[in-house]
Parts: sequence; structure tokens; C-alpha cells
Amino acid sequence: MVGVVLFIGYWALALLQLSATVAGLSVWTGWPMLVCSFLAGIVTFAIPFPLLTFAAGIAGAHYGWGWSWIGSVVLFTFPLCIFLVIAALSGVSNSLTRSFAWRPRKT
Repeated sequence: MVGVVLFIGYWALALLQLSATVAGLSVWTGWPMLVCSFLAGIVTFAIPFPLLTFAAGIAGAHYGWGWSWIGSVVLFTFPLCIFLVIAALSGVSNSLTRSFAWRPRKT
């Protein structure tokens, strides 16, 4: 059940970031939304440079939606921060479990 919720959340966030990129491209270039949607799809899903995707989405949220820079940055970096915290906590939990787990004595 948790995996389904995370999957839906991941794709909801991806669509939100994609729409921010579309809005930014539309404002910058003045091109129709269909062309900007195609280009944003290429930038988001086909280019293997996550920093370019982050930069395009952050600028799109700022210029296209009129968000502040801080709000735009938080939209794109908050999920990564949450993921890193969860990964760190699971690593600590795993380490503590192995350190203090009961083991039978070797005879």
C-alpha cells in the first residue's frame, strides 16, 4: 500500500514539475502550449541531466507562475530532501538493528 502511495506521489510531483517547465517555456518563448509541452517533456524525461530539469522547472515556476524564488526552489528540492532524510534514517535503523540484535553464542 505504501508503494502505491509513493508511486502516485512521485508521478503527481513529476506532472507538477512538468507543468512548471511548460509555463516557463511558454512565457520565455511565446510559443503555443502544445509546442512548449513537447519541449518540456523532452527536457523532463529524455535529457539525462537532472540539474537542467531542476533549473528549467525552478525558473518556470518563478517566471511562468509568478512564484518567489524560494517557493520555486522548495517545490523542486523538498522531495529530494525528504528522500535523503528517509534514506538516512533507514540506514541508521538498519545499523542499530545489526549492532544490538540478539545473536546466539558460539560454542
